[in-house]
Formats: sequence, structure tokens, C-alpha cells
Amino acid sequence: MAGHAPFRQSATGAHFPFQGIIMKEKAFKRSVGPMYGSLMVCALAAAGPAFAEDASTQASPDNATSLGTVTVSASLNQTLAEDMPLHTTVITQDDIKNSTSQTLDQLLRTVPGFNFTGVPAAISDPTGQQTKMRGLGNAKVLVLLDGIPIIDPFYLTTQFHKVALADVDHIEVIRGGTSSLWGNMAVAGMVNIVTKRPSDNTGVVTVGAGNHGTASLSWSQNFKVSDALALNLAVNQYRTDGYITTPSPYRWKFPRQRANSARDTNIELSAYFRLTHSLNGFLRLGNHEQDQHIGYSYGRNLQKNPDGALGLDQRFDKDSSLSLRAWAQNVHFTKYNGATCYYQLAGGCLNSNAKDQVVSNDVVEYYSQYGDLHYRERGSSLTYSRFFNAFFNSLQVGIDYRHLSAKDSESFFATPGSPEIPQVLNATGYGRGEQTFGGAFVQAKVSPLDVLQLTFSGRYDSWRNTDQVHTLTKASTGVVSGGTLPSSSKSAFNPGLGLHYDATDTWSFRGATYKAFRAPGFNNTTRSYGVGPTPWPIRTWDRKP
Repeated sequence: MAGHAPFRQSATGAHFPFQGIIMKEKAFKRSVGPMYGSLMVCALAAAGPAFAEDASTQASPDNATSLGTVTVSASLNQTLAEDMPLHTTVITQDDIKNSTSQTLDQLLRTVPGFNFTGVPAAISDPTGQQTKMRGLGNAKVLVLLDGIPIIDPFYLTTQFHKVALADVDHIEVIRGGTSSLWGNMAVAGMVNIVTKRPSDNTGVVTVGAGNHGTASLSWSQNFKVSDALALNLAVNQYRTDGYITTPSPYRWKFPRQRANSARDTNIELSAYFRLTHSLNGFLRLGNHEQDQHIGYSYGRNLQKNPDGALGLDQRFDKDSSLSLRAWAQNVHFTKYNGATCYYQLAGGCLNSNAKDQVVSNDVVEYYSQYGDLHYRERGSSLTYSRFFNAFFNSLQVGIDYRHLSAKDSESFFATPGSPEIPQVLNATGYGRGEQTFGGAFVQAKVSPLDVLQLTFSGRYDSWRNTDQVHTLTKASTGVVSGGTLPSSSKSAFNPGLGLHYDATDTWSFRGATYKAFRAPGFNNTTRSYGVGPTPWPIRTWDRKP
């Protein structure tokens, strides 16, 4: 699925970047450690300094060669990458330009520590697009876009389709738990994607191509209205015909299996404004669509996802600031699971593991499940940051809130018994629920010695699952089971301690200890697994001559 290096056109001319190096990890001597951060609730808080920073302080082709000039906004206090108490990698603008990767997950595969499946995100089911790190299981890595989570609120998967590499300035990868700052989702680590900031009226067009019908096209246009207002319009699409993910020796088990294909489309309008000399902010509105055809005639995933974010940064003096963040997203996800089987005159529809039992090439294609999911997220955060002196370096305190709601309706179909009556509805189901996250956190950095920095952090999390309903109706009898479920809640305090020690000019040591909090998602608590007839007539079988 890897494509050719993209062609970029800007006001300064065009160039074809070298296609070799995917990612460079600079300043290796300072690159070991662990710590933790929180989920969507607290996610925007850390973005505060990032939005307040002038573009000149961020990574660029001119300064990316020296990692010490790159600050990590996900640390909450703009820590230099080489001084992070956790193992941190910064993928710079040069690294992205020199990469042949066309999607975010392809690029992250080049970073040590990630555990991705072998199938690219674009052609894998969205319900399985987990970001894993250091061998830990699903949904334990927090992925942020400018400090704003891009985590599916229902399945807790990463929304890779929302990010076009053409719009990315640099990427911060922190290995190790950061729950003591970021909360629920950052058990194994976190990724913060920092986008480009407009400073002029230039535009960039990026074109990419690869095998399996893969192509990408991105257009990003800046509009500098005044010194106090700049706009950016970004439009991009990535599409691929995909490939069959089942190894050839086993494809006989899945008759008429097709390649997984996908088309991801994004439109975003961003405004960056300065209200006073010390107060600035941003407003971002976007619409995202992921359309996948998965394996069979009746396999399809379609997500439509409008979202928005607002940020305000108030600087009181050179040492203190206050950051406010608010964000929202709605997701409408229609999911069609398809399947096939061999039809045997004597045995009906056969799903067999024994190749010699297949005595007929007649194939039945049918829906196995149809789901209609609606869910939404609303969140906000407030963070205060202050720098002090050489001994007591800095202090950050903050609060955050996040509310999720979801409804899930599904149809669950039986394997057809014959081609004449191919589609049999087993059951219909309905589920809904709401989740509320709240948190308060504090982080302090102290340097008792010039060569030693200690980071103390702690976070109190509160989670509540309410308004839960789960019903299942058997189609054959009309009997309804289930109903209202009891509410549940959990609270936890997560401390963290990080250490960075410069033993010599060439040797540095880092380490951290921390505690993490992990709450279940709607897929674990609300999904009905079983609703309603398919919305249009379907042809469910076909005989080979």
C-alpha cells in the first residue's frame, strides 16, 4: 500500500522529495523513559501552549536537524524533546516530506514501539483500528490532533481517516503512561499531531500514487486576512482499491471474497485570530467521511463525522498563561457485514473448514449483520501554567469534562438455509447509553541539581455510565429480553513520578513510575449486537454455471 513520494507545489516552487528515509530519531543519547497522559476529557488542555506558540518556535525544515530546538506541547509546559522524562520521538517536517507514507498509520509504523496489525487502517474495519504500543492491548494509546483527541467515542479506535499528512507540521510520540495528566486513554503512551499554521497566502497541492489503485490528493490554502486573522482551507481525499487480506491458501474458505477498498474525504476550515496583544485563539470546523467496501457484495462501512474545536489562550505575563479548549463531534456510522457460503443440495449452506466437504461451487451471498449507530462527544478543559525559577521550574493545574452519548440499532441475520429463502432475520436489538468523564490534574517540575529534573504529577478521574438500555427481540417469537440497566461509576487517583538525570555530557538517564485509569467504551457496555430489516432489497445468492 506504500505509495510514491508526493509532489508538492507551493509559492516557493516544486520538488520531489527523496523516497528513502521514513523517520529520523534525533539526539539518541536522550531517549529513554515513561510517563502518562489523559483522554479526550483532558486532551485539549495540553494543547494550550501549542496554539499560543508562534509558528517560528515549532519544528520546521530549518530547525528539525536539532532536536533540542523542538518543544513537546503534549508535555503541557513546552518541554524540550531532549529533556522529556519519557522516551520521546519527534517526527519532523523533513521526515514527513522524505517519507513514502501516504497515511498517518503508515508513517507511525516506522516508529519503534508501535504494534499495528498487518493491514493498513484504510482497508481494515474501523472497529479494529486500534493503536497499540509496547505490547499492551487495545485502546491504550491516546492520539491527539493539536491536543484534541481523534479517538472514536464508541469503539475507542483511532480516527486515522481524519488526518492528511500534507497538513501535518510534526508529530510527537511519547512512549509510556501519561494518565496522571491525560487520563483514561493514555495507559501505554500518546501521539500528538501538530498541524501547520498559516503565516502568508501560500497554498500547497500534494499528489500521491501507489499500487492497488492507491491515490491521494490534498489541497491546503492559506489566507492571511490581517495581522490578527489568518484562515486555512484544507481539502483532501485518499482512496485505494485495496487487496484481499486473506492468504491465498485459505481463500477457498471464503468464496467470492473481494479486496477491501476505501475512500476517505476531509474538508476543514480553520481560523486563527488574535483578540488582544495577550489573547489569541483558533476555531476549526470540519467534515469527514470514510467509505469502505469490506470483502463481500454486502460488506460496507460508511462514517459521516462533522466536528469542531475552539481554543482561547490568555497570557498574563511572560511566565503564566491560561488555556481554554472546547470540542465536539457527531458520528453516524452505518455498518453492513456481508458473508458467503457454499450451498450444498444435501446440506444447505455450508461453512466448512474441510476443503473436501465442498462438493458444489454454488455460492450464496448474504448480509450477516446491519448496524445503524449514532454517537456524539462534547468536551472542554481549562489549564493554568506558570514558570518559576531554576529550582521550582514550573507548575500546571487543570480541569476537564467530557460527555458521550450513543444509540445503536442492529439487525442480526441467520445463515441462509436455501437460495430460495436466503435471508432470515434472527433478532433485532437496541442499545443506548451515556458516559461522563471529569478530571483534575496537577504537574510540577523541580530541579534540586542542575543535572537533575524531577516531574511530579497527579490526576483525579471520575467516570459515570448512565441511561443504559439494552433490548433484544427474537424475530421468530417476538419475545423481548433485556431493558434498562443499572448505572455504574468509578473514580481513581493516578500519581506519576518522572526523572531526568544528565550523568555526563554524553550519558543521560530517564525513568518514570505511574498509575493508570482505564474506563470501558460503549462497545463494551452498550452495543446491542443484534436490529431492523435491511433498508433496501438485496440479491443474496448467485449460482456459478
